[in-house]
Amino acid sequence: MDESDEIVDWGVDAIGTSRTWLEGRLRDEGVAVHPESAMARGLSAVNELRESLGRGARLKRSPQAIYDLWSPGVGIDFLSKAIHRAFLGGLRPPRRLWKALAAGEPNVFRAAPSSTDRNLVWELLLGSLCTEFCETVEFGEPDVTCGFGGGRANVAAKVAYSPKKLWPNALKGFGRSRPSSTSWW
Repeated sequence: MDESDEIVDWGVDAIGTSRTWLEGRLRDEGVAVHPESAMARGLSAVNELRESLGRGARLKRSPQAIYDLWSPGVGIDFLSKAIHRAFLGGLRPPRRLWKALAAGEPNVFRAAPSSTDRNLVWELLLGSLCTEFCETVEFGEPDVTCGFGGGRANVAAKVAYSPKKLWPNALKGFGRSRPSSTSWW
């Protein structure tokens, strides 16, 4: 088994196990990661965490400096593993979703302004996670469509960028996710 086919999810020694795969996948998709981009910083943080924690080192930094390393590192690590696992399961996201990873702030666990690219990364992450329990996953309207139990489930990937917009966005997502006549609910 090639190292890029193995996904390990537990323990600090598992940080970065899908980083190399993601970098290669982005290259294969023709997506260049700008060295000053949020993705490049996240991949660098993953690498630094892997190197430091993999050899048992303790992070001797201020709490803010640890957060500034940990947040992008763990966020990109989670994202890379979710996409990697889904890809190995047969999911083939469209190129626009790969491009979105390199175009904005791809770490959906970190606060950032609203952008089309960030919303597309959220769709990619949700679709990737859905492959764990759905027979099929497709990207389109509303955002992600899943085959499950002989029916279809529509997932409108809405992100609340402020507490004020949380419920309006949730209701908007529910409205876009109405079941079709072929749905199971």
